[in-house]
Amino acid sequence: NWGDGNHWSLTSGGSPAGCPPTSIDNVFFDANSFSLAAQSVTINVPTAYCHNMTWTGTTNTPTFTGTTSGKLRIYGSLTFVGGMSYSFAGKVSFEATDMGNTITMAGQTFKNDVTFDGVGGGWILQDEFTTTSDINLNQGTLTSNNQTVNARMFNSNTGFPRTLNMGSSVFNISWYAGPGFWNVEPGGMTINAGTSTVNGTGNQTGWQPVFNGGGFTYYNLNFTGVNSAEGVIYDNNTFNDVNFSIQGGVIRNSNTFHDVVIGGPGTIWDNNTYHNLTFTPGYTYTLTNGKTQTINGSFTATGNCGALITISSSTPGSQSTISHPAGNVTVDYVVLKDINATGGATYTANSSVDLGNNSGWTINAAVSKDLYW
Repeated sequence: NWGDGNHWSLTSGGSPAGCPPTSIDNVFFDANSFSLAAQSVTINVPTAYCHNMTWTGTTNTPTFTGTTSGKLRIYGSLTFVGGMSYSFAGKVSFEATDMGNTITMAGQTFKNDVTFDGVGGGWILQDEFTTTSDINLNQGTLTSNNQTVNARMFNSNTGFPRTLNMGSSVFNISWYAGPGFWNVEPGGMTINAGTSTVNGTGNQTGWQPVFNGGGFTYYNLNFTGVNSAEGVIYDNNTFNDVNFSIQGGVIRNSNTFHDVVIGGPGTIWDNNTYHNLTFTPGYTYTLTNGKTQTINGSFTATGNCGALITISSSTPGSQSTISHPAGNVTVDYVVLKDINATGGATYTANSSVDLGNNSGWTINAAVSKDLYW
């Protein structure tokens, strides 16, 4: 038991020290810690404290365990090893107040929430980081160091100074219910997105994956769940690439994108700016009336005779606007209703259907045919 002072010594393999660790004490599990295979260390106190924790050199495949009623608070670095088993079910809190602390997971997985909550603290991931629950960044600087991060949710919504350095990391975030799988509030927050990717990987049937970005700049965002409801983006964010799954997407507030591909039906609110925007054959795209979607690169809406693309305003009789600078915009096999095309480009819709109140388009209607079964 963690709280048993007879299991702690001031030297490796030495005599008992009589007291469990405090927040200023470094703890070591090494070759002298476990005499038999599959022995365990159990957190049996409400809160276990330490400064640095390292399992380097451990033998006999021990288990680090405890129930959800316990909590582990680490005020420095953490080093796990592959030759151990981690089954502690309680929450873990990193609370360093200095920079340069490291976290090495060595293939272990946290079983509950992991919180970073140290004023002026900094943590650098050394390898793939995984928790089956949430990551909460409350204070300090978390640097993913180009490592893969796996979690149920990412939350950072306090007003204290905090920074997320994402590098080229891939963040696989799986939760789709509740407030969202990515929840960031801007007060006190800094995000350095680098060339990172955030994947909304949850696949719960009918649940809506929500990305609350806090108005920051991100690089790539993918909604990958094929059974979930459509993905949703909130806040005035900036993205490089965004890919929605076949369930489609909802874009709320005013965002700036480089590439957006909506693989299913889509609803776009407010004014947004894109470099490239792609709609998928066979689906309907609803643009909020009175708002403008500005596309500076390519607008791809290429349907086919068996899968038309419908583009319409959210309010019948009231136009929504697509704006593109000078050049040619050509779409095929689309159904247009209440869409104003502007910005200087020449707009052509081939083999298409005009449902009325469209302006700025040359709509070349599909040729009618006699079809026999």
